[in-house]
Amino acid sequence: MGAPYKNPPIAEAIAEFRFPPGSEPDLAVPGLVYEQMKKMFPKVRPAVGIEASVHANQGVIQQRFAQTPRLQMLSPDERLVVQVSPNWLAINHVPPYVSWVDEYLPAIEAAIGAYVKAADVAIIMGASLRYVNHIPVTGLGTLGLEDFFTVYPKLESGPIGDGGFRLGLQLPRAEGKSVLQVEMAPSDGPSGSGIQLDILYFHGGAAPIAVGDAKAWLTRAHEEVEAFFESAIKDSLRQRFGGRKGGAKLMNFLPQREPPADVRLVEVGASCDVPDAAIRGALSPIEWHTSSASVRRVPASIVRGLRQLFIFRGYHEVERMAEGNPRLVPLVLEAHQQVARIFGPDVPLVLEVIPNPEAVDALPELFLYIQTRLPVHEARARLEKLDDEWWLDALPSTDGRLNIALEYV
Repeated sequence: MGAPYKNPPIAEAIAEFRFPPGSEPDLAVPGLVYEQMKKMFPKVRPAVGIEASVHANQGVIQQRFAQTPRLQMLSPDERLVVQVSPNWLAINHVPPYVSWVDEYLPAIEAAIGAYVKAADVAIIMGASLRYVNHIPVTGLGTLGLEDFFTVYPKLESGPIGDGGFRLGLQLPRAEGKSVLQVEMAPSDGPSGSGIQLDILYFHGGAAPIAVGDAKAWLTRAHEEVEAFFESAIKDSLRQRFGGRKGGAKLMNFLPQREPPADVRLVEVGASCDVPDAAIRGALSPIEWHTSSASVRRVPASIVRGLRQLFIFRGYHEVERMAEGNPRLVPLVLEAHQQVARIFGPDVPLVLEVIPNPEAVDALPELFLYIQTRLPVHEARARLEKLDDEWWLDALPSTDGRLNIALEYV
């Protein structure tokens, strides 16, 4: 992204990778990476990541806090930052954004190469590429979102306009091996109030990515992110960004196939009867409006409906876990409501299946991660409030298969 425009709206780009443990001691890896990267990233500073979790094992409830040391390496102008901690690597890019091919991709490749050499690993367990775009909408007079975007929230009475909203979409890509996730909401940025268009492409398959295939995966990820961005904006915005007219059509970008059995398409304004009262109460259908059509996706089962409420990290694993453990589904739905009550309705929630070979039954566990940017002390206080008011009472019914943890972003 960014190449066709003189003034791209990119607020930040983040490439993130998770690795298996390597042959080198975990704490030695960041320093070994820096020795290889210090010519490109001469500035260095320490940082700490903290994660908290509540864990149940054989009826014993434990709350755990873990500090993870991180090393941040910055380019001379501090537009690029490489972050390293045990089994984790991230490359951040802040404005001005120059080029994917000539600058950002080479920096990502160099960081991956340095980490792989330092840790002596051959596979990547998880990967994501995220572009956060801040699109100013000040000074537009009476113009609405529909004048600038091909995708925007719409009620039966018309577009939402200047009101608050949060819109989300998840699309399986690469034959279900990856997922494209999009969120759209009002935001404030350096240039004033506007719309944040957050586009994330992540590896959602069970099989890891071979290190030799990392560039191909990144290229595909960037193409998918850029394609959606181009399909979601109109020429009026392209001109504001200093770019050319024209772009992919949204309906051409979305999968052109019959809707799956668990989805019904309903005309805007038509009545919609969802047969399951639990779904109707727990799920809010997402509506995407384009210039040519408006559809509402209404799940026909709670398991499929979880995709409307949570980010699936490991798409098929989470789905199979939910389908095979029906007692967890109402707990997960209740957790969504309880977390929203304490952390706020817009907090992102991630579901991920984690192997647990140390358990007596060796069965995997479902983790619900609360993604937060709150200060550590405040996030911990809210997690303790969640424990006291709901989670500790609900925990025995999970049979040790569901855990809730903080994830600092």
